[in-house]
Amino acid sequence: MKIEAERRNNEPFERLFRRFNRKIQESGVLTNAKEKRFFLGGTNRNLRRESAIRREIIRKARHLEYRERGVFR
Repeated sequence: MKIEAERRNNEPFERLFRRFNRKIQESGVLTNAKEKRFFLGGTNRNLRRESAIRREIIRKARHLEYRERGVFR
């Protein structure tokens, strides 16, 4: 979306800038960009399941390693 504000005859820069900012606020471009700034897309079900399985395997291997060392009984 392209937002423009053309300078009128003998218009001070501050007034032009204020008018431009108002147009941006009214269009909602800035608020939309701020909302999407930190959004991370959701992972699909298979990736979540695979990562959970991977974590469980690592956890069990670590537990067995501790058990062999005698840390856990």
